[in-house]
Amino acid sequence: MTGKSSRSVDTKARASKRSHDFSALSRRILQFANRGAPRIEFQREVSRMLIRFSGCDAVELRITDGKLHYRWEARMEPNERFQFEKLPYIQDEKGLALPCLPDGSSLEQTCKILLGGNFDSSYPYFTKTGSFWTGNLKEALSSQTGEETPPDLASIGDYSSLAMIPFVIDDNNNGLIQLKSREKNFFTVEEIEFYEGVAQTIGIAMAGRRAQTKLRERVKELYCLYGIARLVEEPGISLKKILQGIADLLPPAMRYPDIASARIILDDKDYCCPPRCTETRYRLAADIVVDGVKRGVVEVFYSEEKPELEVELFIAEEQSLLDAVAAQLVLIIERRQWEAERTKLEEQLRHADRLATLGQLAAGVAHELNEPLGAILGFAQLARKSDGLPEQARKDMRRIENAALHAREVVK
Repeated sequence: MTGKSSRSVDTKARASKRSHDFSALSRRILQFANRGAPRIEFQREVSRMLIRFSGCDAVELRITDGKLHYRWEARMEPNERFQFEKLPYIQDEKGLALPCLPDGSSLEQTCKILLGGNFDSSYPYFTKTGSFWTGNLKEALSSQTGEETPPDLASIGDYSSLAMIPFVIDDNNNGLIQLKSREKNFFTVEEIEFYEGVAQTIGIAMAGRRAQTKLRERVKELYCLYGIARLVEEPGISLKKILQGIADLLPPAMRYPDIASARIILDDKDYCCPPRCTETRYRLAADIVVDGVKRGVVEVFYSEEKPELEVELFIAEEQSLLDAVAAQLVLIIERRQWEAERTKLEEQLRHADRLATLGQLAAGVAHELNEPLGAILGFAQLARKSDGLPEQARKDMRRIENAALHAREVVK
């Protein structure tokens, strides 16, 4: 075998091995995304994977994710370091937000071109699929600016090789990977093609991670509502125990349960989880309004500020959960009030029924008493009219008449 053919075989074997390795890297990224890890943890792990796999000195990610636009850079040497920075975004011609700085530098203009898809693959350093790469960054910047020492050079440090690869997360969100190396001509054409595939995998992984995270949060919320339903159905459970049970269910349903606490206030009585709930300025609340009157409030507090890679501490779904819990509490309170009213009415009906029964009994007794009373009255009157009746006996007959008349009035 000639030297030329031997080199050809080595190149094919290297390309085949690299293809297998890139596929394995993509699988690892997707598998990690499926865990639904928090954003910061996901960025750290993916950065580690890319640096260890590529051998680069640094990896930078530019991301637009909803309202959040940021730059994330990772380095492994001399010590592992991760740097996060929120970016003021710019917009392309279509109004799409791009995570680029509006400073007009060559690198930021290249970032805008790549993310906006307005590249020309016939230009030097651009690939057919819209990536930018070079093994001599100073030379590339000089050719773009026409200056021997480009102004951008100071801002990029001592890196010689750079690959900038855009990727899509969804219709409204995108990103850019920058692989940086101090070594000249660090990348090959074949590797750039593989990295372009890995970049798209990262975009898919980010979308998947976000979907997994949202799904996990929805499951937690549903578990909370299911727990409330089970609590209410417990036989003989008091309203006090229901309120405390709901307070216990709320912190685990939040996005950051380890720093969350909950409090329910109803008619000036508190039900907290943990028992000593500390009120902070990081608060989410929903009022408990029964029949148009505010009776209390459902509150959740975070003891700390939000993580750096989040736009908002509380998300809309958490507010919706608290609104739903407050609405459930209103129904529970109204149901308890209705049950109390029903019990009261039933007691009143039982009392009225007892009175009616007593009335019927009294009427029967009165009827039974009227006849003998009438006879006593008649005999007393007759005896009082007898001749020769002593005066004392006549007075006694008068007393008997009066007593009989009074008794008849009582039993009417």
